[in-house]
Amino acid sequence: MIQFMTIFCFFVCFASQTARASCSEIVFLILRSSAVKEDVYQPFLEHKCVREGASVFGNIDYNPLTADQPRDLIKMQELVDGLVRDGNSKIIILAYSETGKFAAKLAAENESIAAMFLMDPVDGTPPFSSPRRFPIFLDENFPILSIPTTILESEFGPKFKRLGHSCVPDGMGPVRFYRHVAQSALTKIYMDGLGHADFLRRSGFNLVELMCGGGKLDRDTSFARVLSEWNEFLLRISHPN
Repeated sequence: MIQFMTIFCFFVCFASQTARASCSEIVFLILRSSAVKEDVYQPFLEHKCVREGASVFGNIDYNPLTADQPRDLIKMQELVDGLVRDGNSKIIILAYSETGKFAAKLAAENESIAAMFLMDPVDGTPPFSSPRRFPIFLDENFPILSIPTTILESEFGPKFKRLGHSCVPDGMGPVRFYRHVAQSALTKIYMDGLGHADFLRRSGFNLVELMCGGGKLDRDTSFARVLSEWNEFLLRISHPN
């Protein structure tokens, strides 16, 4: 009996330590648009796996008057290079909307990017903005990514149009990203009832909700679903088969 308990404890403890070690070795890179405050992402950072690892923000200018996405891509590449030089070989990216294109681009150019969680990702040019400032990243020459990637797609993101333009234009949203992730690595989740503004915690008036609109569900229900998918994603990456 004692021998059995010793063996049982060994396997349980070893599995637990392995799970904790895998989280402790991860750096979570949150790519944030200048239109979204950092504290909006706090619920994502409260997960046990994220707290055991480390988290950093990569900030991207989304002001149509001052944005320069080629410039910001270089900044994000330098940020990843710095993390790698510091000994971080497992970087997981959380990205929302237009920052999803940066996540994919970084993953295509750095093998230290181990996984991506993309919420209603977009690769397009906002209305009244210059294609030079907001170029397409996932063009026909973009490679097929093979890292674990979860993509959450909104039902109402493409349907809500402010000034005749949606924040998730047809052909520029998740469908573009589906084409550039290997099917074996891709987890597609259709978020029925959610709008583009429902993927982040919202309180009161904010620019994203004004321009992009929510869905038909109340805020708490919508965001609880998003966090549930985030938790499932973290469970998969911290307990790989």
